[in-house]
Amino acid sequence: MSNLNTFNLYLLSLKKSFQDRLREKKFKSSNYNVSLGGIQPHRIYESSNIFLIQDLINHDPIILNSVRKFTTNLWKITNLEEDKTKKLHNFCWLPALNIKTEKELGCLIVDQWINNFSNYTEKYWTLDVVTMRLIYWISSYEIIFKNSDLIFRSKVINNIVKQTKHLFKNISLVNSGVDKIKSLAALILVGNSFEQYEEYTQYGLKNLEDELGSFINKDGFVKSKNPEDLFWTLYFLVLV
Repeated sequence: MSNLNTFNLYLLSLKKSFQDRLREKKFKSSNYNVSLGGIQPHRIYESSNIFLIQDLINHDPIILNSVRKFTTNLWKITNLEEDKTKKLHNFCWLPALNIKTEKELGCLIVDQWINNFSNYTEKYWTLDVVTMRLIYWISSYEIIFKNSDLIFRSKVINNIVKQTKHLFKNISLVNSGVDKIKSLAALILVGNSFEQYEEYTQYGLKNLEDELGSFINKDGFVKSKNPEDLFWTLYFLVLV
């Protein structure tokens, strides 16, 4: 019986590995990249949520020093630890920049990121990284959008639309619980900010209700009984 269970687990592992490889191949295809295109929203609503995302902002001196030192060469850095690389690409440091003196720096680095990674890249387009990048970009309205060059604004908007569509298409792959709530919050933020993309708000709110129903018990506590899960659940609910 034990050998049979081991064999079944092995088969499941092979199946998952095969499915993952097929999915990655699809994501990297030109057809998939084209499918992520969308219309330019007629209007962007200001969504300066920096004061709400203080607990999400990363003030890691290594990351911030790299941002300020390397600027246009930032995305060529290859010797950072995996965790710091992930944080660099999810832009958790962006709201930590000084809006008055470092706005141009922030826009320059966002622009360079889009130049290098506008299409799906396995390492930097994982759904958790995309989720947080959307939250930080949308919440950093004054850095990215306010009084910025129209061509740059259009470039960022197109890429946000692209990343959001990727998240929307694949949100079923996100684990239930806080991760799913976080991703739904990102969709809602985009829908609230971009005219003509209200469908993301509607989808996010509907599925957020369903997710909360399965994640929180009748007394209003998370079923995992983990205080951290409760904190982040409430946090992302307030954010949207």
